[in-house]
Amino acid sequence: MRTIIIGEPIWKTSSVGIDTKKLEDYGDHKLEIAYKNKKGVKVYPDTYKINSQLVLSFPYPTMTRKNVNLKIIPIKDLEVYDG
Repeated sequence: MRTIIIGEPIWKTSSVGIDTKKLEDYGDHKLEIAYKNKKGVKVYPDTYKINSQLVLSFPYPTMTRKNVNLKIIPIKDLEVYDG
């Protein structure tokens, strides 16, 4: 299981942008949001479980920036990893 680390969420929509290239090897992945507030505390301390096929099938838009295709996923739709 591969871990994908997101530096900072998309604040305006409370979502994350996941590079579709990181999802090429199908299966389950762990997702961490590394952003910390001014006090050094993670704003999203949970680790999330994502499935490549499920993420790629989400109806949410794909955003292209600098030749990177980002699948935009709301954080509320992510499943907390309990492994």
